[in-house]
Amino acid sequence: MKEGRKKQSQPQSGCEEDAGYYYHMTLKTGRRIFADEVDKQQLLSIVDRHTLAYGCTVIGFVLLDDRLDLLVRTERMTIRPDRGMIRDILEGFTDYFDERYHWPGRSADTLQEQVACYGVRDLDDAAECCRQMHNLPREEGYARTLQDYWWSSFQSYRGQYQWSFVQPERILHQFSDNDAEARKRFIRFQKGSLSMLTAKKRRTRSKSEPKQTRKASGG
Repeated sequence: MKEGRKKQSQPQSGCEEDAGYYYHMTLKTGRRIFADEVDKQQLLSIVDRHTLAYGCTVIGFVLLDDRLDLLVRTERMTIRPDRGMIRDILEGFTDYFDERYHWPGRSADTLQEQVACYGVRDLDDAAECCRQMHNLPREEGYARTLQDYWWSSFQSYRGQYQWSFVQPERILHQFSDNDAEARKRFIRFQKGSLSMLTAKKRRTRSKSEPKQTRKASGG
């Protein structure tokens, strides 16, 4: 299979909260090749298999009929997901697609119209990247609200459905150490009513406040 066009970027450096490395990958096909929900599920299964094989964690994703966005985390700077991993994901899906639709060899060029990979600086930027990805279905006219679109990690972040390969905890814990409060604040952040700076201030304040103890009343 021919190598697709890729936009290279330098790996991001580790940050204080997390020593991992984050990448935002996009795959734009130019055609609605992922329109069938069976094909969408198959592509995500392939993503799950290969991200695990390459030691990457999926932090967020959105899958449209003609586009896949992934936010992944790696432990080592030497692992570049825009090299072997994205190639294996593409090959895995084209093999499946060609077999299902009896279209041998013709899907490869379609899938490689535009592949890009960007280094993400830190967890704050990763959260913003997730927010922008989650907004795509509404911006592209797939759904009126984010809650209505199934093929997105937003369902895992809001606690509605947990995609097995998505791990939202690192970003959620930027908002609060309490899971329920973290989801609530992330939803506000997603809607634009809460900034990351304000969320982090609230998290720091809640961690520094001493726990209140109830005094026993005298008899």
